[in-house]
Amino acid sequence: HENIDLLKFDIEGFEWGLFEQDFYGSTVRPMQIAFELHTQDAYPIAVPRVPVAGRGFASVSTLFSKLHGFGYRVVSKELNNWDPACAEFVLFNVGKLSSLPSTGR
Repeated sequence: HENIDLLKFDIEGFEWGLFEQDFYGSTVRPMQIAFELHTQDAYPIAVPRVPVAGRGFASVSTLFSKLHGFGYRVVSKELNNWDPACAEFVLFNVGKLSSLPSTGR
């Protein structure tokens, strides 16, 4: 696909690999991204240890810095009420605003 309006995923810690192995190297940038981010302190009953090992503040900061560089801005953040080491995010790609169709207003 050349255009993706929305990419949504909640993959219990495996989002780190998706970003690093697939998203960063792709030339296709969705208009919006919605995902739950799991960190190293997430409850192990729900999130496997391996994909979140070492994923603390520095990793989160690096992730959002890279997403910012790709034109994304956070428009929504919701902490997980059951596990505060997880949060849901919605990001919008402001770099794609010029490609939206005009409403004629």
